[in-house]
Amino acid sequence: MDCSKHEPKEPQRFPLRLVRLLKGKDDRIQCEFLDGTGGTTEYKALSYACGSTEKPREIEIDSRKIPVTENLYLALQHLRCADDARPFWIDAFCTHEETPQERLQQLSSIKHIFQSAKQVVVWLGVDEDDSALAMEYAAGLDVDKYMEEFSTQNHLLSPDGPLADKSCFYNGSVEMGEKESLVKAATALVSRPWLRFVCNLQEAVACADTIVVCGKHAISWDRYFSLVWLLTPRSSWDFPDWIDSDELDLCSSVAYMVQQQRQIHVPAHASRRPTTYKYTLNLGHILRDTMACSASDPRDKIHAALSLSDYNMASLKVDFTTPWQVVYTIVAQRLYESGSSHIIRQAGRCKQLDRTIPSWVPDWRYGTRFPIPTSVTYAVGGAPISWHTPVKIRQVSKLDDFRDPAPTYKTQGGKRKPFPLLSLELSCIMQDYVVFASGICEEWVEGPPVLGSGTSLWLAQLAEQCSRFVLAYLPAQYINMEFVSEAFARTLVANMTHENHVVATEVAMETAYGEWTKWLKAGAQGPVPDFHKAALISGIFRTNEFCVTARGYMCLVPGPVKLGDFVGIFNGVWMPLAFRNVQREEKEDGKKEKEDGKKEKEDGKKEKEGGKNIKKDSKRFHEILGEVYIHGMMTSEAGVLIEHYKCKTGGDEVRFLDDGCPVVMFHLAPEAKPVMRGGKVMVSSLSDSYQRVLPTLGKRPILFV
Repeated sequence: MDCSKHEPKEPQRFPLRLVRLLKGKDDRIQCEFLDGTGGTTEYKALSYACGSTEKPREIEIDSRKIPVTENLYLALQHLRCADDARPFWIDAFCTHEETPQERLQQLSSIKHIFQSAKQVVVWLGVDEDDSALAMEYAAGLDVDKYMEEFSTQNHLLSPDGPLADKSCFYNGSVEMGEKESLVKAATALVSRPWLRFVCNLQEAVACADTIVVCGKHAISWDRYFSLVWLLTPRSSWDFPDWIDSDELDLCSSVAYMVQQQRQIHVPAHASRRPTTYKYTLNLGHILRDTMACSASDPRDKIHAALSLSDYNMASLKVDFTTPWQVVYTIVAQRLYESGSSHIIRQAGRCKQLDRTIPSWVPDWRYGTRFPIPTSVTYAVGGAPISWHTPVKIRQVSKLDDFRDPAPTYKTQGGKRKPFPLLSLELSCIMQDYVVFASGICEEWVEGPPVLGSGTSLWLAQLAEQCSRFVLAYLPAQYINMEFVSEAFARTLVANMTHENHVVATEVAMETAYGEWTKWLKAGAQGPVPDFHKAALISGIFRTNEFCVTARGYMCLVPGPVKLGDFVGIFNGVWMPLAFRNVQREEKEDGKKEKEDGKKEKEDGKKEKEGGKNIKKDSKRFHEILGEVYIHGMMTSEAGVLIEHYKCKTGGDEVRFLDDGCPVVMFHLAPEAKPVMRGGKVMVSSLSDSYQRVLPTLGKRPILFV
C-alpha cells in the first residue's frame, strides 16, 4: 500500500493512554494498556463506525475481559499481526466519558491524538459485496490525475457545470457491460456506514498517512477518494437504475468535504491546491455539509465541525450540560452575527423536526428537506457575502412570549428552566401572501420516484389544475414580459434544467411542459422527458408545491406552505423565504381588548401622519418555513426596482398584508421608463409588467422567532 510520507510532529503534551494489540492468530484477542504521554511511543489511531451499541463479543485487556461491539472485534481481528504487537489508540478503551466535563475534555483532544498518530487506520468492515474487487481496482488508480480533477473541477464552485469533462464510470448509458459488477461493488464499498458518522470525519482529516482497510485489503485515502470521484457522474441522470443515487450522493458529498479539509489541514496536500481554488473553513458550511451524518449526541456535530473550521473554539465551547436546542441556538446566533447569512437556507419549520428551537436556527441533526434548486447566479436580496444591515437578535420579553406553555428543560441542579426565545430581525424588501397553492401528490411522496399509471394521471391533473388557475386569473404577460404559460412552465422546474443549468431564454418550456403532461396522461410510458427529470429535481408536487400570490407572483414553495402564508425577499439573503405569522395569545382578555380598541383609534389617526404605525404593525412575530423560488425575481430585481422607483411600504400595504384578501389583486402603477444599469435594461417598464408588483416592494422589518 502506498501512503503519503508521515510528517514528524511535536511530542504530545496531553495525557494519552494506548492499547498494545498483542500478536495472535486465534479468536482470542489480547491487549495491554500502555502510557503514551510524552510522544515517545509511535502508535496508530483507529477510526471505525460504532454501529450497534450491543456488545456481544469480548476481548482481554491486562487479563480483564472487556465487552466490545461486533465491528470493533472484527477490526481488531483483521488488524492484529501474527508475529508482532502493535500500539493503537482506540476510543472504546482509551477514553473516559462518565461525566459531561470528561466527554468535552476527551473530544477536545481527539484532533491532537489523530494528528500525532504515525498512521490513521479507517476500518470499513469485512470483505463482502465484492469489496475485494473494488479495493483491488482502487489500488491501481492514477491518484494524481483524479486529485487534480477534483481540485480544479469542484462542482460547488462553478456556475457552468465543470463536471462535464470529469472522469467517471458512466457515459450516460444504462448498459454498463463489464463495468456493472465493478460499479456495484464500488458503490457498496463507498456506501458503508463509516462516512455517515460525523466524528469520523475529523479523524480522517488530521493525519497525512491515512489508509482505508476493508477485510484483508488496504489502500491510501487518496485512492479511496479517487474511487468516490469515479462514482460521481457528470449529470445526476447518468446514474443507472440499479444504483441508489441518493445514498451515493450523500456519501460522495461527505467524502468531498473530507478531501477539501485534507487539502487545507494536511501539509502534504498543499501542492495540489490551485491558486484559483477557494477553500473554506467556514463553520456554517461544514455544519451544512455534515447535516446528514449521524452522531451519538446532537452536540457532537457542533464540536466536530468546530475542530474542522477556523472558528475560535475558545470563544464557542460546546457545553454538554446544556440541551442541544440551546447549543444550536447559540451557535446559530454567533454565525448570523459574524455574517454567515447562508445558514438561513437550512433553517425553517419545514426543515425542523423539533419546534423548541427558533425557526431561524438550522436543525443540524438531520439532512435538509424540501430543497429548492438554485443557481450561483441567484442573489435575490443583494450580495449574499455580508448583511446589508447589522443583524439584530434579541431576547423576547416575557410579556411578548406567545408560547403557552413555554417548553422547559431540567438544569443540573434539578430546576425547570424555559428554553430561551430569541428573535431575529431581517429587513424585508418584498412581501406578498399566498392565495393559491397546488398541494402535493401524497402517493408520489410516499412511493418511489418511478411513476405508476395512477400516480402519473394524478400528477397530470394537478398540473392542469394549476395551469387553469394561472390562465384564468393572471394577465397574459407575466411580470418579466414572458407569456404567462411560458412563465408557469418555467416556475414548475424553478427555471432549471435537469443538468442544473438555468434554462436559456430561447428554450420554449411551454412546449416541453405540454409534452410532459401528454407523457403523464399516457401512463408515463416510453423515454422520460427532460422536463420530468427537471421536475424531479425541483420537487414539484412531491416535496414542493406551485403557488400564486395576491399580486401575481408565481412561486415554488415547500409543501407545508398554505393559503395566507407569506413569501418575501430580504436584504443579504440569497434565496426568498416563505414565512407565517405567529398569532400571540393575549394573557389578559377583557382589559386587553379595551386597550386594543383604543390603540386602533390612535393608529387610525397616525395613518394620516405618514404611516407611522408601520413600525408597530411590523413587530408581529413570524416563523420561517423555508426557502422559495419566485419566478422573475431571482437576480436582484427587487433591489433594482426599489432603487429606481424609490419604493416604500405604506400604511395601506401594511394593512393589506396583515389583514389578507380572499381574491387576487393587481395594483397597476403608471407607465415609467425602463430601469437601466450599466447601459443594460435590468427590468422592463411596460405598464402590465413589473409595475403591478411595485406595491409589494419597500423595506419593512420582520421579526422571526
